[in-house]
Amino acid sequence: EAGLRRLRHVAESHAEATQSWPEVRRELIDTLLHLRVLSLDVVDTIENWRRACGRQGAVWPDPQTGDNYLLKMKDDTRWLAESPLGDILRFSSKSDPFFVVPSTADGPQTPTNQMTPKLQ
Repeated sequence: EAGLRRLRHVAESHAEATQSWPEVRRELIDTLLHLRVLSLDVVDTIENWRRACGRQGAVWPDPQTGDNYLLKMKDDTRWLAESPLGDILRFSSKSDPFFVVPSTADGPQTPTNQMTPKLQ
């Protein structure tokens, strides 16, 4: 959740023009990379917990809402596609909790992997 708060702070900095465009871009990329690592760590931790408890497919509840945390993660950053940060990087309007789309924005526009259109 701290990573998401940091991402919202970057969005606010950009919207309020409190930092230069290059500074916001640098901060945004750093924040996205950090959030990607945190998200992968969460998935890994939940999978390890499931294995250790012999509870394959068990739900890890969000402490605030009780909802399935992994499903919640799918939508945590969906707002980025419509945010002003879209001026800096391209974001998918679909679920992209590991930021696959921004990491490919500078690459070819035609998907080179047959699975890419399914992710977008």
